[in-house]
Amino acid sequence: MPRNAEGKFEYDVLAAVTLDKNRIMGGRQLTLLAENAEQQKKMAQEIAITLKADVVKLSFGDYLVIRT
Repeated sequence: MPRNAEGKFEYDVLAAVTLDKNRIMGGRQLTLLAENAEQQKKMAQEIAITLKADVVKLSFGDYLVIRT
């Protein structure tokens, strides 16, 4: 993952896919609410392929689509 001049990682969060409507927040990223875990994973993967990005699954189950 590329680092900036300060040695910090640089990436953009392009999308977030969650199962919990309470975790939908504002921001520039696309945030989607999935109906179940299978749909959530598939949505994140398809968005990442379309945007040529990577998928990260967070410890609490949400997915982020990021680009470095």
